[in-house]
Amino acid sequence: MDEATHTSDNAAALTRAAVMAREQELARVSRDLHDGLGQLITATLLDLAVVEKHIGVLPTEVVAALERAVQAVDASAHELRWICRGLGSAQVAQLGLKRAAESLLQDHAERTGTRVHFEMDADEEFLDDHAALCIFRVLQESLGNISRHACASCVDVGIRCCEKELVLSVSDNGSGFDPGNVGEHGSGIAGMRERASLVGGQLEVVSINSGVDHGTKVLLRIPIVSRCGGEDGSEGGGHTS
Repeated sequence: MDEATHTSDNAAALTRAAVMAREQELARVSRDLHDGLGQLITATLLDLAVVEKHIGVLPTEVVAALERAVQAVDASAHELRWICRGLGSAQVAQLGLKRAAESLLQDHAERTGTRVHFEMDADEEFLDDHAALCIFRVLQESLGNISRHACASCVDVGIRCCEKELVLSVSDNGSGFDPGNVGEHGSGIAGMRERASLVGGQLEVVSINSGVDHGTKVLLRIPIVSRCGGEDGSEGGGHTS
């Protein structure tokens, strides 16, 4: 092995270690939020429920303020759960890639009102943990970009085995953007490409925002040597929201 290759391998190993350290820190923050702030929100909801039992003796304006407070705290609880799920990567290990992706897509559909279609035709039992986490994070970032920028009404997601590659595709019918002028999209796309490179993969982003055609498609391709889904007996599936 020459010096340049050795240096490149060391740099890749250090980057992988940094990514895993970041994942561990995000998981810790998620647990702290859930155990700390989550418990405080739950306690506040219980206290507000006690006050609601005596709502009949309260002035009208106080009742209205109480109802707004209950709604706000309840919404905060939902938001906190969504943030904790987004920060932590444990759900990929605990649920598996398919169920973790379904949960992520269901959250996206409920929060944005977007129609979501999901199909997975890949045998995740033989999928490398790092590749599964990469797919989950790229999907997560893609959905975040869609909700922030795309104004899409429909999202189509597929995870499939194609010969020696595992392919994640995320397509939307949103406004699209100019690939030559990525603007706010730039850092997110760069981060997804970096994640892809750590597992030997490639990321392609195609976006159209002219004429009648519009929308964006993210393609993540990861080379695999493991057995894939399809005719060899693995389970596929679909989900529509």
